[in-house]
Amino acid sequence: MNSSWLTGFKNTLCAWQSLVALTGLDSSWSTIIFYAESNADWAHIAPIVQILNEKYQQPVTCITSDPTDSILKSHHELVRSFFIGSGVARTIFFQLAKAKAFVMTLTDLDSYYLKRSKNVVHYFYAFHALVSSHGAYRAHAFDGYDTVFCVGPHHVSEIREQEKVYKLRAKNLVEAGYCRLDKIYAFSEEQKSGKKASASENPVVLVAPTWGASSMVDNCLDEVITTLTSAKITTILRLHPMTLRHHPELPSRLEADFADTGFFSFDSKLQAIDSLLQADIMVADHGGSGLEFSLGLEKPVVSIATPAKLHNSQRELIKLPLFEDLIRPEMGIELAIGELEKLPDVIRDLHAKSAGWRNRLEQTRLKNIFNIGKSALVMADYIYSFVVGSQKGKPS
Repeated sequence: MNSSWLTGFKNTLCAWQSLVALTGLDSSWSTIIFYAESNADWAHIAPIVQILNEKYQQPVTCITSDPTDSILKSHHELVRSFFIGSGVARTIFFQLAKAKAFVMTLTDLDSYYLKRSKNVVHYFYAFHALVSSHGAYRAHAFDGYDTVFCVGPHHVSEIREQEKVYKLRAKNLVEAGYCRLDKIYAFSEEQKSGKKASASENPVVLVAPTWGASSMVDNCLDEVITTLTSAKITTILRLHPMTLRHHPELPSRLEADFADTGFFSFDSKLQAIDSLLQADIMVADHGGSGLEFSLGLEKPVVSIATPAKLHNSQRELIKLPLFEDLIRPEMGIELAIGELEKLPDVIRDLHAKSAGWRNRLEQTRLKNIFNIGKSALVMADYIYSFVVGSQKGKPS
């Protein structure tokens, strides 16, 4: 029997068993539900679950479509986890969910096959990137949500503008912040105060492409790595989870091509941030990784001017600039694909001026991001207050 078929069968069976179990949950476990499309989602929402458990002793049901999700191994007494898959069982679950609060970082709710529940459910969206809401996402990506946890002032103004243009009902917009940035920032502060906070003369560079047509992967990745390793600059490559899904052969091919240089390594630990802390400078493109690196670690970024990452076919209707375009000049230096020969000199210059960049990026973060260091607490407090209020019969 084909092993992949058998694995698929087991996963399908498990998903249907989870659906049966979820429909029978008592009210204490169905009050708050978190859903993750993949294990990577928990970087953005797991800290909220932790605070709900620890501060409020609130049971939380966590559901995932990833059969390898670490949440499925959780033994926390206030967490129940279920694998729901990506098929019909998941579709039915979404239609029948009875939660008071349903929390996700999945866009396009109610636009395609994942619909809002037939029951009264309040949906909360937590962003999984710092970028604007009207460029990298589809036109109506957030319309299906009741409450949106905004990362910074740009999300508030953008979503209000979209509501105006599309004549939508007003959502609850919470000045929340960004969990992953808080984690990166916290580790950065520990690193500064510890022995690891030493300045090396030789920069370590993290290359972190986004995925899709705007990615370095589809434009210039090999040239970037060749240029860096040829200049004897230590280079770490970190690929986007979607790139790994669509190009599973890529890490092996790149390691075969560049391992012998002695200056190349591949970071496969997507949930860890070791490579971010190790790096002095990031080479990024139009994704959100450069924003997280520069604002979280106060380190500069070289942005490669690949094609813009625009998934919103109605972008021209929203007359607001993109946050990532406005902030890119404050993060470091932008290079055209045709200027990659300058990359080693640019990196060495940025590294030599790292202290100045730290001061500049600290101010940029304070100006553009809500609740640095406490975003998960803000979101958990809001969710819990909402649930308590709804249980007392207050309007949502």
